[in-house]
Parts: sequence; structure tokens; C-alpha cells
Amino acid sequence: MRSLRLFASQLAKRSNGIQHQHALAGVVLREVLSFLRRDRSVTLAEFFDRFGRVVDLIQSSCSYAPLVVNSLAFVRRGLAQQVSVSKARSHLLLQCSLAESWLKDAQAVLASILIERIPRGGTVVVHGDDPLLLQAVHSCIEKKRCEVLLLEGGVSRTLSKYSLLKHSLDRVRVIPDLSARDAVVRADVVLLSALAVTPARIACPAGSGMLSDLSAMHGVPVYVVAPSWLFDPREEFLGSLFVGVSHRGKSVLRPDVLSEKEITGIISEGGIFSLKSFVEELAESLPWITQ
Repeated sequence: MRSLRLFASQLAKRSNGIQHQHALAGVVLREVLSFLRRDRSVTLAEFFDRFGRVVDLIQSSCSYAPLVVNSLAFVRRGLAQQVSVSKARSHLLLQCSLAESWLKDAQAVLASILIERIPRGGTVVVHGDDPLLLQAVHSCIEKKRCEVLLLEGGVSRTLSKYSLLKHSLDRVRVIPDLSARDAVVRADVVLLSALAVTPARIACPAGSGMLSDLSAMHGVPVYVVAPSWLFDPREEFLGSLFVGVSHRGKSVLRPDVLSEKEITGIISEGGIFSLKSFVEELAESLPWITQ
């Protein structure tokens, strides 16, 4: 678990580390696989006890990340019904593989939906540096030859590592937050990354509320890109964000919390939804995530 502790510690020290849940979820799944390789449990009770301790450590390190919590919930689905250690191991291996596939496939699905919403040669304002969103936007650049304006306040220092900037420099510009109004006036669509979605609210990077207001003033549609596994039914994630946590005296940058009325819609793997219909869709297709 050393790599998980180190990775979680590094993320916790960043003011915007909460935006990188997908990277952390990948680390968590690898830790589960590492446990399965190391475990030498003889009885089912012993296996459940050891795996339970692994899960407890992960959750204590990453309790702020709904994507991690939901990934673990998915991996553990059906585990209690296994009747032997070998079957329990096989079940976890299968669930981890399915979870990893979802993380990979979500980007392609989101990209296909975005491509339908962005006009060829259009201008897109993007706020937030969620990897799934940026990879999907990169696909749009290739297909639609659109211009992408990234607000500086939503960009982390690691952004230069993403293919969005590496291979699309002629189509991507990082602009200061003070230029947000001019950017929205030029835009065909505004895209916000999501940190968490609850039944009544959506947490987005700081500055998203301002973009939402500007978009409404100028008639520009604004969408929140929110994969389904970011759902936080009990608002535990939001509660953890508003306790004033700081690192070495630096306050954690708090997100903006948007209501359904402040956005045009939510783009998820299933399509484009209102917040209410998004929750209803999850209750029908992924009931385990809404409990």
C-alpha cells in the first residue's frame, strides 16, 4: 500500500488535487490487484478480513474522491456471495478488469457526444483539467478542427503532460481568467469539468459559477462533463470540501456549487441530461451507485 499512501499524500497536498480522481482511481485498482497477487489467505473469512483492511486504508486515504468510492463499491459488488477463496479472487479480478475498462471507455463515449455538440471550426471554452474531459476535447479538436480556450484558473501545472497540449498547440490557448467574458462571447459552447454530482447540486472548479452567469448573459450553452461514477448520493464529498482544510497555511481552493438551473445540461456516458434526469437514469441503470 506504500504507493497508494504516497500518491494520495501527493494529491492531498495540491490545492486542486481533487480534480485528478481518475488517476487516483487507477492507482486504487492497481492496489487491489497487488493485494490479490500477494494474498495467501487459506479461509474465506481470512480473505475477507484482509481485503477489508485494504479497503479501509484506501477509503481513509481517499475519502474525498467519489470516483474512488464508487470504483471500490463496483469492485466489491457480489463479493459477499462468493463461496471460496479462489472464487472470491476470480470475482475481484473480473470486477477490477471491468472497472478499468469503464475508465478507458468513458473517454471515447464522452468524446463522441461532445463531437455532436461542437460545430466544425467552432470555439470551445473549457474550465477544469479533468483528464477524461481533456482527452475527449482532444478528440473533438482532431474531428472538428475547433479552437479551445482553457481558462488559466482551471489549469494545473501537470496540464502540459496531456496530449491536448502536446499535439494540438495550434488549436489550444490558455487564457487569463480576466479574459473569461471575451472568451465566452466568442464561444459556441462552454464545458466545465465536474468534481462531484449530488441529487441537487454539482461541484465544479472555482470560477465555474462566473462562467455559467456569463454564458447565460450571452446565450451560450454550458455543459458539465460528469461521468456517472462521480455521483455522490449523500453529499459526503461536498461536506469534506467545506471544512477549510489547508496545507502549510495555504487554503484549499473551494469549488463552485451549481444548481440545475445554472447549466444547459450534464454530459455523461448515457447522453445529455438535466440533473434530475441524470439522477433518474442512474437509479435505473446503476442502482448500486445511488444507494
